[in-house]
Amino acid sequence: MWQQYVDEQLVGTGHVEDACILGIDGITWASSNGMDLKVGEGQALAALFETPTNAFAQGITIGGVNYMGLKADERSIHGKDGAKGIVSVKTTGCIIVGRYNENQEPFNPSHIYEKLADYIVENDEKSIVCSR
Repeated sequence: MWQQYVDEQLVGTGHVEDACILGIDGITWASSNGMDLKVGEGQALAALFETPTNAFAQGITIGGVNYMGLKADERSIHGKDGAKGIVSVKTTGCIIVGRYNENQEPFNPSHIYEKLADYIVENDEKSIVCSR
């Protein structure tokens, strides 16, 4: 189920370069090719949701790239590295993470992640533990 979300609902839209879904502990549940989280990056991202303002001070590191924090709250964290960027959205059970490249509009990925997060909250939150 989680891999299908990554492949079809995120990367499959053409508006997301690569993506992954993490547990709220930062452990990878599903990932597209190209989304290579380094050791500790998922956990560090999960920790940013506990203190979102740290995203502005330390940035968001995914795949060895440090993105400058643009927006950060308990629901979503956005970062940018030149024309490329990252968007992450947290639900009560998981974190959706994706990157967009210089040829993709930042608005589209943000909207896609938020929409998927809302869908997961409405439909799948109760089945998270059972389906992992």
